[in-house]
Amino acid sequence: ARANRIAGCPAGSPSQPASKPGQVSIASTGDLLIYDVGHDIPEDGGAGYFEAVQPWFTQDLVTGNLEQAICEDTGYVKCGADPDCLQFRSDPETAQYLAGFDLLSLANNHSSDFGPDGYAKTVANLAAAGVRTVGLRNEIACTAFGDITVAVLGFSPYAHTNRVTDLRHTKQ
Repeated sequence: ARANRIAGCPAGSPSQPASKPGQVSIASTGDLLIYDVGHDIPEDGGAGYFEAVQPWFTQDLVTGNLEQAICEDTGYVKCGADPDCLQFRSDPETAQYLAGFDLLSLANNHSSDFGPDGYAKTVANLAAAGVRTVGLRNEIACTAFGDITVAVLGFSPYAHTNRVTDLRHTKQ
């Protein structure tokens, strides 16, 4: 396959003063799943999910990997009759509880659990809460901190994302 160079940082990417000149601090979590509608929903709807770690969200860039859709049920059926298949979703109101994150990766096996419409609604719901996303193939999220620009891409082994095993494309 021929690799195409990714265009680079989109126009209008956010910028902010560096907390320490010449440095950028980044906090990153692994997989995040607030709750799944098909299972137990916390009484507070997930409002207190990050209370214990919120004091750690002080870095210039706070990021993680969101392993679910945050949208209403789109009617998309991922699993069919497979009892071992997982399809994760939280209600749209849940997006507000992720507001401590600056950027979430959606490059994974569950962000599209409710189809392309669910993915788009997840992006929109997070944007309304002030959380940017990255994850589609050739998508790049940039933020300038003083004189330093941080560029983030999402990688996973799925066709709609950047594949880390596609070394030519990854290099581009």
